[in-house]
Amino acid sequence: LIAACAPPGGGRNPVTPRLVRHFAMLCIPSPSEVSLKQIFKSILNGFLSDFPAEVKECADSMVNASVEIFGRMSVELLPTPAKSHYVFNLRDLSKCIQGILQADSGVIRDKSSIFRLFCHEAQRVFHDRLINEEDKTYFNSMMSDMASKHFSIDHAAEKFETHPIIFGDF
Repeated sequence: LIAACAPPGGGRNPVTPRLVRHFAMLCIPSPSEVSLKQIFKSILNGFLSDFPAEVKECADSMVNASVEIFGRMSVELLPTPAKSHYVFNLRDLSKCIQGILQADSGVIRDKSSIFRLFCHEAQRVFHDRLINEEDKTYFNSMMSDMASKHFSIDHAAEKFETHPIIFGDF
């Protein structure tokens, strides 16, 4: 019999010592931010090898922004009884990068296209889970910060609402 659990909080209760005594306890710490960046940068750099140089240069920016978004969402948007689904884990970060790995080198040819794809994936993974306007506005302002900080692109937070970025495979 194998069991797994997460730390108490956010709707999870502590496991009693009476139950734990039946199992061998193995605790695995979360990887550091440096480790996450190294792992996802190597994956993304390998994938983008067939893309134009302008797109390849954005790999570090996309990973740094993704890890920062994941970290901020995990710390600042904590689960509550009304928002019990606000539990962000490494699977969400990997889904964001995996979405970028679906890009076609024939379609994504420049920095603006890869930036739009990055925004689409971050919104798909993180923004779509948010339930109120306050949290959505917070996320859009964070995306605006990421655009200027990591991509040197001036993209107003309101523009994410008025001109949504949508990618599709039709």
